[in-house]
Amino acid sequence: MDKILHKISKYDDEKALKELFDAFYGKLFEMARFYVADYAGAQEVVSDVFIKLWKNRANAHKIENINSYLFVATKRQSLNYIRDNKKRLHVPLEEKETYTFVEVISPEKVLLTKEFEEVLNTAIQGLPSKCRLVYSLVKDDGMKYQQVADTLNISIKTVEMHVGKALKRIKIAFEKYQN
Repeated sequence: MDKILHKISKYDDEKALKELFDAFYGKLFEMARFYVADYAGAQEVVSDVFIKLWKNRANAHKIENINSYLFVATKRQSLNYIRDNKKRLHVPLEEKETYTFVEVISPEKVLLTKEFEEVLNTAIQGLPSKCRLVYSLVKDDGMKYQQVADTLNISIKTVEMHVGKALKRIKIAFEKYQN
């Protein structure tokens, strides 16, 4: 991948960009679909990520971990898309995936699940911003500690410290909830 980034950065090589696009599009599209409800919106998000990479191609050779870079960029672009299109978002019926299943859920279970989610979300939102970002990259995006460290230019020990701090605060929040 370093050779591809070098070609993009130094030689404005569109074929290298296409090669990178082809290698990552499927994974990035699935990630964007997770955040963005509609098919076309997810396509737009991934396209925007590569357009921004192309516009900033002079610095592409400086990207140390293209995998982490693209996934973080896709997540951020998805959240921006949601924010910018909040009022216009709708999913055509033909794009909805439909599944039929029956599960009997008691009202108590529904209430406990909602309360559990509220406690968890409140605890996460109460984290310092850097800690919340590191926790999100590890837990939500499934990135390894080394990838997070490389992406954010921090040490693995710092990543461990942030995740540990987040887990402690979440544990305390649930202990308070139980009492």
